Amino acid sequence: MVGETLRKRREELNLDLRQISDTLKIKYDYLRAIEEGAYERIPADVYVKGYLREYARSLNLDPETTLEAYAQEVGRSQPNQQAPSPEQHTPKKKSRILYILLPLIVLFALVVVVWQSPAPEKPNPSEVRTPVAEPVKEPAGQPMEEPPVQETSPVKKDPSFHMLEIHANDTTWLFVMIDQTETRELLMQPGETLQLQAKKGFSLKIGNAGGIRLVFDGKDIGRLGEKGAVINIDLPHSEP
Repeated sequence: MVGETLRKRREELNLDLRQISDTLKIKYDYLRAIEEGAYERIPADVYVKGYLREYARSLNLDPETTLEAYAQEVGRSQPNQQAPSPEQHTPKKKSRILYILLPLIVLFALVVVVWQSPAPEKPNPSEVRTPVAEPVKEPAGQPMEEPPVQETSPVKKDPSFHMLEIHANDTTWLFVMIDQTETRELLMQPGETLQLQAKKGFSLKIGNAGGIRLVFDGKDIGRLGEKGAVINIDLPHSEP
């Protein structure tokens, strides 16, 4: 069984199933169901295959070999039955399609709701993000001028909060933790500006140190690093 193979491999590596669940962001109950071969406890076959792929990869096993073994196991586990009559087949087929599509429909609806939800009037911490400016075409034969800096509607500064401004001059991925509680994962484009507020401070992981400029409480932090360099920074800086 595929699940037994995965379980033995995990035990050989002395790994805890809950630790793997936290790392892969897959529910513990689903990983347990895979190890026990109880695939019916997972909503749909497409999820089973996705979880198998990630679980096998985390154990340094070949995901494709694991999926082939799963397909053979499921094929053998299906009992040979007489073909149902048309009256029986149609409802079952519709039920199976609904069973597979329902989780996807619910997920899509949640995405639409989140996407269309208006931003809170007074966020805390607050954020203002500007769109990327369209390039300006200059007449032929004339040098290109620097595009004007995008102006933002500034967040009203509360003296009891820290203010962080992030200005992107290159495509940059960031992970921001605010007050050690709220997290943001962002992909900023050249010309975008982001403003954040925090009561205590910020912890940032920046995927392109040369691609952004930080202004903390009105003070430019200065050069962060080379283009493409990955850095971590705490603001305000931790005491030595």
